[in-house]
Amino acid sequence: MRPSRTAGLLALVAAGAICLPPLAAGAAAAAASLQASPPIGRQLAELRGSGTVDGDMFGYAAAISGTTAVVGAYGHARFAGRAYVFTRTAAGWRQAARLTGAGTVTGDGFGTSVAASGTTVVVGASGHGNNSGRAYVFTKTRTGWVQAARLQVAGGRSNDLFGTAVAVSGTHAVVGAWGAAKDGAGHMCSSRPRPAGDKQRY
Repeated sequence: MRPSRTAGLLALVAAGAICLPPLAAGAAAAAASLQASPPIGRQLAELRGSGTVDGDMFGYAAAISGTTAVVGAYGHARFAGRAYVFTRTAAGWRQAARLTGAGTVTGDGFGTSVAASGTTVVVGASGHGNNSGRAYVFTKTRTGWVQAARLQVAGGRSNDLFGTAVAVSGTHAVVGAWGAAKDGAGHMCSSRPRPAGDKQRY
């Protein structure tokens, strides 16, 4: 079941990043309970993506690395999806980029998952190609954030859902495909020269 249609928002607190997901209709009691809970930390900022509209699902996925935060909005443009990069400056958190994967189309769900490490961001698009899925790597350059690679499993099948989960650390990324085979799969990708036998790299 999809969440209620909303533009969404993200709150950054001193203890890290908290994603505030949209609440389904009739969840007022749950919201009141959440607000009554002891605070987790001091709120640092409330982030909103430029141009977000009802149904974008901004805040569905979020990650932070140092002074860089990335937020997914997989519902944008009939679930083609978007992601937003924010950077912390002396004046506070500011939007640095609005990301879309090359070739994304309606239903791709770009922004379903996001990850960040230094100047690298990975965004999953698990709905691409009848849910076979893709993931995209972006890097920060002198001119801004640019797409560095598009990750896709050779021989991927419908409903593999490659890109449902992503993680990145340094030159390595891991992409989950929980619909693959019977028990799911995880794929390791690297920007380093590919040793013999490796199947993925960026």
